[in-house]
This record gives sequence, structure tokens and C-alpha cells, in this order.
Amino acid sequence: MARAEKSRDVELLMPNGRLITCRLFFPESAPWYLEFFRSGGEWKVYEGEDLFECLAALRKDLDADGIKLLCNGSRRDVFSSTSTRSLGGGDHAYRLIPGCKADKDCLVDLFDYAPPALVSTVEEQKDFFLDWLHSVNRK
Repeated sequence: MARAEKSRDVELLMPNGRLITCRLFFPESAPWYLEFFRSGGEWKVYEGEDLFECLAALRKDLDADGIKLLCNGSRRDVFSSTSTRSLGGGDHAYRLIPGCKADKDCLVDLFDYAPPALVSTVEEQKDFFLDWLHSVNRK
């Protein structure tokens, strides 16, 4: 696999409350993958249709260990759309507000910092998205 062209440092919140910095590497174009490197030598590659999908696969592994990835892509109220996934491989997603349609003012960078109180599991994020979708379609 070719060396990634971009990298971002993201904080991990460990179950004991300790913060650890990890580095994520990813390409600027397809095929999409996310390389996860944590101090101590842990390294793993997650592949997917876009970066949001790659990030969700990484988060599922971390969720199983009770670890939170503190970035916008892990927020309960953030989800990617077909359009954001096709532009830039999904490195941006929408911050969702119940009852309101998402627009360009709601776009956030997946890898920017998010506080622990806003971060959820992948399943909680999917549930929020479905609830949001229902709230928008009721209008």
C-alpha cells in the first residue's frame, strides 16, 4: 500500500481517563484507507468506500475497548452524506440538528477536535442519524 499523503493527530480518551495522541494517515484520493498509529507501536489499516466509513471501522475497534476518539467524526450529532462522501472522500460531514435540514453551514472536518461529552459509539451515532432523518422527514 502506498504511503498516505496526509496525516492528522487526534486524541484518544482511554477508559482510565488518560489522553493519548494517535496519528491518522490517509490519502488525498481513492482508494480510501485510514492508517492508525498509536504511541507504543500499534498500527492498523482500515479500508472503505470513503474516509467516514474508514473512521467508523476504526471507532468500532476502539469502542470495543472503551476508547473514545476525540474528533468530529465521532460526535453523536455528526454524519456523512452522499455528497460529502463523494467530495474529498468524506473528510467532512454534517453536524445534524433535529428538525433542521443540513446545509453547508453545518459542515465540519472529520478530524478536528471534539470534546468527550459530544463523542459517542458508532451505534449511538447511527441511531442519532436515523432519529434526525425521521425528524426532518416529518415536516
